[in-house]
Amino acid sequence: MTGYIRKIERLSNASTGDLFYRGHPDISFTLTPSVFRSSSLKKNEKNIIYRAMAESPKEFDRDKYFFDKLVRAQHYGIPTRLLDLTVNPLIALYFACESHTKNRGQIVVLDVPKGSTKFFLSDAVSCKSNLAQLSPVEHTSLKLCILASCEKVLGEKFKRKKLLDWREEFPDKWKDVIENFNKYRNARRLTQFIREEKPHFEGKIDPIDLLKPDVILPKKSNSRIAAQSGAFLGFGLNDLLSDNNLIRHNIKKTVIDISEESKHNFLIALGSIGISESFVYPEFDRAAKQIKKLFS
Repeated sequence: MTGYIRKIERLSNASTGDLFYRGHPDISFTLTPSVFRSSSLKKNEKNIIYRAMAESPKEFDRDKYFFDKLVRAQHYGIPTRLLDLTVNPLIALYFACESHTKNRGQIVVLDVPKGSTKFFLSDAVSCKSNLAQLSPVEHTSLKLCILASCEKVLGEKFKRKKLLDWREEFPDKWKDVIENFNKYRNARRLTQFIREEKPHFEGKIDPIDLLKPDVILPKKSNSRIAAQSGAFLGFGLNDLLSDNNLIRHNIKKTVIDISEESKHNFLIALGSIGISESFVYPEFDRAAKQIKKLFS
């Protein structure tokens, strides 16, 4: 445990941004949200979340923003475009060790630029979240609309720069990109969904908000998010988060490998400081399971 904490301290001291962590019990796991892990799930994203809302309307009617609905669905194990993160490296360590005990695990550390983390009520978060209400065909159309708008305003050589750089270096031109993009029918359709939760939304969707992943801080609306010091990586139109994509969005990624032999000892050490199954999953059914385990 001491060696792990030292590695985290070194990363923290070297960081110029905010650190977020994710524990993978198997080193082969990738930064891919559950709804994008199979073609069937991806194709039916809208149907999945709508079915969940139809089956349990009282659960979802309390949520003002569609992001909150996705968080609730994620809580119940329903596939969404959100990926769980935590601000607590010990929670990430627990997740890396709790299962797949015969496989090497991994902690993924994301160093996110200061000021880029979004809150649950951000317009950028609404833009991303409401993509879940569109079809795959509409997603593809939006990508083509972004390309067409960039080419029209910035010229054919726009791909030589990161879109974030275009926005920072040529803000006036980027405003024209936004203006052009929002004339397309599917952009206006997405705006309609956003206005259902934000009636005064201006209707100027920034294409970058649809492309780049954002770390999102949710409301601590359930005990599990609070216990896990939870955050989310919200995905837009790009469902693959390669190392090159992270670099393009100014996110630094570091990994810490966890050997299969060390997992058991890590869990014992974490349990000694109160990070156990009943802490990480505070719902009573989990606590009951741990009580049974203790006395079996």
